Amino acid sequence: MKSNEIIPHNSLIAEMDEKSFNRLLGILPTEEISLVREPHTGLIMMTANDCFDTDFCIGEALVTVAEAKIGRVNGFAMILGDNPNRAIVSASVDAIMSGHDEELKSKVQRCLRGYERRARRHQKHEALLLSSTMVSFENMREG
Repeated sequence: MKSNEIIPHNSLIAEMDEKSFNRLLGILPTEEISLVREPHTGLIMMTANDCFDTDFCIGEALVTVAEAKIGRVNGFAMILGDNPNRAIVSASVDAIMSGHDEELKSKVQRCLRGYERRARRHQKHEALLLSSTMVSFENMREG
């Protein structure tokens, strides 16, 4: 990911471990954040593409929605699951990324990129562990 690319923060914030989440929370100007709309839960229909590139409905998913404002800039977030705190933080990050405070944007992006790199390393490590347990049925001898 390029350093000037905006990171899709909703999914990252939703999956962050507590230490990373608290680090991000420490960057935010909490005294400047106001809620436009209190966090609330709802259901959305989730879709996916099958192997023929056709959309199909896989069911409903619980989400938490929030709107926050920093200065004159509004932010919106929709987080999977019931997590109002993460929805507020994500909406606040959305407002920061839409605003004009380049220094704050940079701090938030560095924090998100750091978490994203750690999460990718962890996922690669888990994939390696899982791949070592896979069975290749084509290579098994008939008995």
